[in-house]
Amino acid sequence: MGDEFLDELDSILRRVITDPLQFPKIKNQIRRALLRRFPYSVYFGLTRETVELVAVLHQRRDPRTWERRVIVE
Repeated sequence: MGDEFLDELDSILRRVITDPLQFPKIKNQIRRALLRRFPYSVYFGLTRETVELVAVLHQRRDPRTWERRVIVE
């Protein structure tokens, strides 16, 4: 099952890199992608040149957990 999770995560990260704007903004410039088979969310931000991974969190965790990981400039 661990390999299946990693395959699913790899798949969603490839989608994020390929077309990050397909995922909704949830707060400020942070977007969220949902894994299909597992209850996990991928939080990421965009700059002009990169996709910055913020967190991969189980959906039962407090969704504000990722906010502590974001550096506000």
